[in-house]
Amino acid sequence: MRIAALINDHAGSVKAYGGERLEQEMRDKLGSQLGPLHRGTGESVIAASQQMMADKPDVLLIAGGDGTARCMAELAMTSNIPLVFLPGGTMNVLPKKLGAMGTLGEAVDAVAEGRLRLRRLDIGMANERPFFVAVAFGFLPHMTQWREEFRTIDRSTRVGWTWRQIRALGGQLFAPTVRLLIDNYRPLFPSPGVLISVGDADTLAPGRDPAAQLAGLEIVLLNANNWLELAGVLSTALFSAKWREHKDIDTFQAQQVLVQRRRRRYIRLTLDGEPTRLQGPITVRYVKDALPVYALLPASEGRVV
Repeated sequence: MRIAALINDHAGSVKAYGGERLEQEMRDKLGSQLGPLHRGTGESVIAASQQMMADKPDVLLIAGGDGTARCMAELAMTSNIPLVFLPGGTMNVLPKKLGAMGTLGEAVDAVAEGRLRLRRLDIGMANERPFFVAVAFGFLPHMTQWREEFRTIDRSTRVGWTWRQIRALGGQLFAPTVRLLIDNYRPLFPSPGVLISVGDADTLAPGRDPAAQLAGLEIVLLNANNWLELAGVLSTALFSAKWREHKDIDTFQAQQVLVQRRRRRYIRLTLDGEPTRLQGPITVRYVKDALPVYALLPASEGRVV
């Protein structure tokens, strides 16, 4: 098996583990199977992945966050080269979904020992931009942007910075800024916060397994009207298995959702945790078996590939 590898040095778990350490372990454990390997950040990772896919390896290892994985999917969907997602990000929702439950080193062990099973991954598309886990609208993209900025701020100024953000948006954050048309026939639903997941939304909660594999999208409307209600909604969604019963949460299942915003040409959103914006209206749709990936298997499974 000819293996190519990408390491995003800015990804959360890669920084904690050490990019140089991970590179050396790949070279030691994968040996002659390992071909081109690139370590970098941002645009350099994207450029390197394009060259690697042009060389047609048998598999491409990706050690990065969900944003890195999403960018690789855009390229891999046309090349049909299977991907392996190592747990290189912060939350690692996608790698965990594909069996990567241990450290980066343990994930490399699984690849080296051939504990891989080929499968086709269901994805979502937002105006033809792929995502693996979820897309979010309304106040949720603001919170994602704040999280990214918060990490770069000196600890001594974080309280003041947070207060300024709250004052700047105030009640505007909870206005129903987006409207949804679900499966082309349900009425438009206005909501201040919308999460659309590929499959069961329980896959987004740390340590929670979905009760059933949903073949489609799950739409979650978070109808908070103020900061106190928002705290209650988010704490319930994260820590209660019965979060769908909360009075300020509505859920729907669908294959396609049309997202609109009044009098705005562009709509702010996050794709797998990556803040961006797209020209509206935005069509979010479910695509089954869209992408070839290798799932990592536990040691008890033995060699598969």
